[in-house]
Amino acid sequence: MSRRYLAPKAIRALPDPVNLIPASLPCSIECPSCESDFSIDWLEKRPLVNVVYPNSGPGRWQRTSVEFKCPACGSSYSYPTDPRSGRYRYDFFGDDARREPQQKGQPFIYVYAFIGDGPQRLGELEAALSRIKESASPGQSPEDWCLHVTDLFSGQKRTKDDRFKNWTQAGVRDFLEYAQGEIAGLPDSAHVICGFGLAYRPSGRSERQFEHYMKRQVLMFLLLDTIKETTDQKIAPRFVLESGSKDGALHHAYQSLAHTPMFSVASHCVPIPEPEFEPKRPNSLTELADVVAFIVTRYLLKRVQGKKPELDPSRFGRVFWYGFNKRGEPRRANQVGFPWDEFFI
Repeated sequence: MSRRYLAPKAIRALPDPVNLIPASLPCSIECPSCESDFSIDWLEKRPLVNVVYPNSGPGRWQRTSVEFKCPACGSSYSYPTDPRSGRYRYDFFGDDARREPQQKGQPFIYVYAFIGDGPQRLGELEAALSRIKESASPGQSPEDWCLHVTDLFSGQKRTKDDRFKNWTQAGVRDFLEYAQGEIAGLPDSAHVICGFGLAYRPSGRSERQFEHYMKRQVLMFLLLDTIKETTDQKIAPRFVLESGSKDGALHHAYQSLAHTPMFSVASHCVPIPEPEFEPKRPNSLTELADVVAFIVTRYLLKRVQGKKPELDPSRFGRVFWYGFNKRGEPRRANQVGFPWDEFFI
């Protein structure tokens, strides 16, 4: 976790936080002094410091509550953060996939996937990635090339790569099903987490603006809920996300969330490093997340087209699903297979 704290002026300059308040947090409370009800602004940007470290030596202090002021009488109300130790750690690796509308009347599809485990078990994820890449390109070291499923699935791009130019579409599908089997065979402690959004681009908003909006909504929802679920279990998550050169705005979006009372409560004031954004590189576990994100995106594309999907997310085994229903409301599921009926029926 960075120990450099933002000044109040810098915090006020951050964009407005994404409005994804967990259902467990109350919308209003009764003032203990004057007994009037008042609304809680969970998304207020504040110079909150959740963890304070000493100038030297071990130890730290964690915030035990966040304060809200009653507008009627001015009394303060303390909402507990229920601090947790964060004694365990999970490393999550993420990548995204998207699909623009193929024809009028189809939604923009955006998917972000995490895959992770405790540091002592990441070797098993790395071994699975190596087996996947070795099955695709025998005799070549997995560390010498990047797996990018979009390029592999595209016939036009595939023919330009000597390793895959003779592959058929059926061969690509067989390879991806093999990759799904490797991911499903990971230890029970490994988590596969997938966030998604389907939405229609409003007139007046460019494709680039709308893509960024979707990415911000889906990724912040995924980050916030993953932080809450892990810190509930005294786990401090670390996020490594595959990134292009245009993701600085996502860093600011995360900082906006991190400086709200909502984040203090959701994270139990566990010290959490800011997400690391790294460019695509060989032998990164973000390549496993790329497999998940692509297959789920492809599945959603076929469903909205009314066609039978050629790739089934159920082959991943149990997945934590985060998304938005037709009314834009956040929803969650934990199951084998994509929860289509729960989100879109």
